Amino acid sequence: MLTRAENSVLAILRTGPMAAHLRTIDSLESLDEQMQARADVRNVQVRAPAAYVTGVGARLEDTTAVVRVAVLVVAANKARAIDGVDRVGAGGVSVLADLAVQALDGATALDIVWMARSVDPIENEVFRAAGLGLMSIELVANVEREYADIEGMAPFETFDAQLDIPPQVSAAEHAKWLDEPPDHSTSAPDAHDNVSLEQ
Repeated sequence: MLTRAENSVLAILRTGPMAAHLRTIDSLESLDEQMQARADVRNVQVRAPAAYVTGVGARLEDTTAVVRVAVLVVAANKARAIDGVDRVGAGGVSVLADLAVQALDGATALDIVWMARSVDPIENEVFRAAGLGLMSIELVANVEREYADIEGMAPFETFDAQLDIPPQVSAAEHAKWLDEPPDHSTSAPDAHDNVSLEQ
């Protein structure tokens, strides 16, 4: 259910008017993880302006669910003083967040209609010092509850873990490690464990 919700928002961003304003459109495991995993500020600067999508949760009802998805918008934040207060200039994260809200509020993909619920700045001194602004947009939608086909699932046969010890590489590098076969051409895990389980 949350995966379909994330994919819906990603489809809107990738095929709609926002695609022209973003260098990177990707998904995340969680916003907190994003803040930690992207401690390599230079990597974030190179990928900005960007929008990252993550499922936040769902309130389950009888046959439906109200799903919540967050979109983290990252952009160069050129601030200027207005009446003694720093304000975001043209092209900053506030402008990008406004454009994202316009593109997402009322938009539909994968039979999910989204409503923008809130827009909030994310304060992070490391990113701010690097000239980057971050804002989180919360979206909500009503969807039919979905259940996994447990009978059709293959048995769990192999445990494979690729560990990245801080300082960590980017999420893009982690994604390469998950390819089949894994792509370790530009980075490799600090440790790797692969265990075949007895059936």
